[in-house]
Amino acid sequence: MVGNLSMAPKKLEKVLVVSRQNTTKITSVLVAESFKVVERNPDFIVCYGGDGTVLFSERTFPEVPKLIMKTSRVCRKYDYTPDDLRDLLSNIREGNYCLHKKMKLETEAKGKKLVGLNEIQIHPKLPIYAVRFSFSVDGKEWKDLIGDGVIVATSFGSTGYYEATGGKRFEKGIGISFNNLHNRKMKSFVVPEDSIVKLTVSRGPAWLLADNNENLIELRAKDTVTIRKSESVANFIYVSRTQSFGAPTELGAGAKTLLKIGHRGAKAYEPENTLRSFKRAIELGVDAVELDVRKTKDNKIVVIHNSDVDKTTDGSGSVSDFTLEEIKKFVTEKGEQIPTLEEALEFVGKRVKILVELKETGIEEKVLGLIREKGLIENVIIISFHEDALMKIRELSDEVATGLIYVRHKNPIQAALTLKAEYLLPLYRFTHSANVRKAHENGLKVIVWTINREEEAAEYRKKGVDGITSDRPDILNT
Repeated sequence: MVGNLSMAPKKLEKVLVVSRQNTTKITSVLVAESFKVVERNPDFIVCYGGDGTVLFSERTFPEVPKLIMKTSRVCRKYDYTPDDLRDLLSNIREGNYCLHKKMKLETEAKGKKLVGLNEIQIHPKLPIYAVRFSFSVDGKEWKDLIGDGVIVATSFGSTGYYEATGGKRFEKGIGISFNNLHNRKMKSFVVPEDSIVKLTVSRGPAWLLADNNENLIELRAKDTVTIRKSESVANFIYVSRTQSFGAPTELGAGAKTLLKIGHRGAKAYEPENTLRSFKRAIELGVDAVELDVRKTKDNKIVVIHNSDVDKTTDGSGSVSDFTLEEIKKFVTEKGEQIPTLEEALEFVGKRVKILVELKETGIEEKVLGLIREKGLIENVIIISFHEDALMKIRELSDEVATGLIYVRHKNPIQAALTLKAEYLLPLYRFTHSANVRKAHENGLKVIVWTINREEEAAEYRKKGVDGITSDRPDILNT
């Protein structure tokens, strides 16, 4: 299924180029093909970059026809590479094209409205606190859910964050995926595109966001959100192709060394935070693996992300309520045990770097002791959302590298400098070239999380980040 195609108007003359990259070559081809390059009121838009560029273009110029020029892997029928541009423009000039219409979503809350081409998300405002909410689709309700929110996606966005949180790509409808539910296991599902989705927050705070739009809506207890199909559609220029298109060619852009990091190992392919997952990540060519640590009832440090064992094993209950011996009785879907930090450090060793995320405070001295005992001080970066934990680590050692993780922060650079950290680890979707440049000016390195699409990885390479964390680390090899 290629989507909803409609005949295009016969003539497009004025074009606007949207890109965060050098557009000199693109512009020269447009001019050579007799198109007028403008800065306002275009007949169509050339989106040159990754999906972030497409989302920005649609938000800024809704419904204006767009020609997508990818600087990395093409993944849709109406994605093209820069090598295709001259032939495409010739067809467009002659009117030999159609418009591929894609559904968008709109959401309303607190008297405000947002529109998204990829997805609508409800996400914790503070990463250390889960959101409690009730959720319904066309009257069918799921009550008292606790977790990191929900992703409501279009088919266009089903290859993005929706897929990264367990959803499967789809061609029609609205996809729903729950992010890291703590109290219930729910698989993603797809509903008809005319469905009405509602959500009520019973405990916040949370963010309501659309795509990479920085205009967020803050949600608190009793706030209600409605999500539905938007009346607005996105229009993408589609030219029938009779030949296969080769690998994309980037226009310029020098490459820099990038730290390729496997998120919880190779989370997309193996049970997260297990030795099996770390092994797979190393086989896929990572430079580092990231893992999460918590403390058991008998003060042992184990590698697990959630505060409970429910999501990743056949057990149920809080990590802190079990001894290590009890924890070891639980297994993942592939029969893997929850490893101790000691086991993980011994297994990975110095083959690749190790990012150890402190999921709670009070374990700093024990974690540092294990790292020092294994002779891995220079091979480890200790990271955390908890600034108190990073401050404690720095008090204990000035040898080990540290990094501050955040989604939103008023002044992350100043915080990192105060903590004497070497790294900033922001959520990728809110990280721009200017942020990276300013961090570098202050002697800090930037690692973004969590990117699972090749085109977005390519986009953030160009922004100059020092590292990318991915559930699918093999995409970082391209």
